Amino acid sequence: MPYSRSSSPFEQAGDYLRRSQIPVTISLIAVCAVLFLVNFFAHPALLYSEYFRFSTPILGPGEWISLFTYPLVNSDFLSLVFGCLWLFWIGGSLERSWGSPKFLAFFFLISAASGLGLFIGSLILRVPADLIGALWLPLTSLTVAWATINPLQSVLLWGIVAIQARWIALFEIGVIYFVYYEGAPLLGLFVLLGALAAFLVVKLGVMTGSTYRRGAGPDLRIVSGGSGKKRPLDDAGSRLSLNPLDRYRAWQQRRKLAKLWQKSGFTDRDDDKSQR
Repeated sequence: MPYSRSSSPFEQAGDYLRRSQIPVTISLIAVCAVLFLVNFFAHPALLYSEYFRFSTPILGPGEWISLFTYPLVNSDFLSLVFGCLWLFWIGGSLERSWGSPKFLAFFFLISAASGLGLFIGSLILRVPADLIGALWLPLTSLTVAWATINPLQSVLLWGIVAIQARWIALFEIGVIYFVYYEGAPLLGLFVLLGALAAFLVVKLGVMTGSTYRRGAGPDLRIVSGGSGKKRPLDDAGSRLSLNPLDRYRAWQQRRKLAKLWQKSGFTDRDDDKSQR
C-alpha cells in the first residue's frame, strides 16, 4: 500500500477556502485578525498610520489608499470578534449569491463610499474628521444590501426573539449615526453614503444584471451556508420552528382553526361522505 503523506496546514486551509465558497469573506476576516495582532503586539502605531487611517484634510496622494483599508485594522477586541462573526454570516451569504469577485469589489466600493461621504461632509462643514478601525461601517452597508434583498427574513436574537432583516439594518444605521458621530449629526449623514450606495446597488441590479424586484427570482435570493439537517414538518406541511414564540403562535392558530371548524356545523363524517 503506497504511503500517503498528510497535507500541510496551508494546503488544508486552501482546501477549506475552496469548499466554503466564501474565500473573500474568510480572507477579510483573516486579514483583520492578523492586523489586530500586529497592531497589538508589534506596531501599536499601525492603527494611526496614513495607510489605515482616512482623515481629512488630505495631506498627500498616498493617503487615498486608506480610503479602502480603514476597516481592516481594529483596536477593540470585542468589536472585532462580533464584527468578524457578522461578516462571516452576512458577507458569506452575499458572496455565495454574487460570487467572490463581485463581492470583493462591492466590499471596497461601499468602504470607499463611506470614506468619500466623510470627505465631502468635511469639506462642506469645514471640520476635520477621520475614520479609524471602522469595520462596522462596511458591515452596516452589507447588512443594508442583505436586508434589501430579503427584508422579511428573520434572525433569532439570543436564539429566542425573531427580528426581521429590515429592522436589523435600521438598527445598525442608527448605531452608526447616533454612536459613531455623536455631536456631529450633519457629518454622520454624509458617512451613511456607503449604506445608500449599497441600497442602490441592489435596487438597480448591478450585481445580478437585472433590476431588483421583491420576490423576483432565485438568482436574487441569498444562499444560506452549511448543509444542516432539514427540520421536520408539522401537520400543515410547514417547517417546525425551534423558536418558542413561533411555536406559541402556531398553537394559537391551530386553536382558532379548530374553533372555526366547530362553529361551522361540519363534522368529520360530512367530510368522509363528500369524499365518497
